[in-house]
Amino acid sequence: KETGWYGAGGNTATCTLQGFFFFMGIGTAMYQFTLSLQMLLLVTFMWTPKKFERLLEYKLHAFIGVSAVVVSCFPLFFGGYKPQCGMCDAA
Repeated sequence: KETGWYGAGGNTATCTLQGFFFFMGIGTAMYQFTLSLQMLLLVTFMWTPKKFERLLEYKLHAFIGVSAVVVSCFPLFFGGYKPQCGMCDAA
């Protein structure tokens, strides 16, 4: 409709919302890295789960949460989410 794509079912607001949640998905990759790091430290370097929790876990949760929100909000504030090739993405 507003996007100019044939058969589009949404408008600019729904495209922006889709792009925002698409970029929030960067947190998924970061959590996968955290799980891999945890296994590396527990198995290879003989860390205990308590040591990982005490030294890294909460810091990594905060970093991932803040990073995902910042990366998703940056195009939001500057109107960067635009329909491209049938998908709403950052332009």
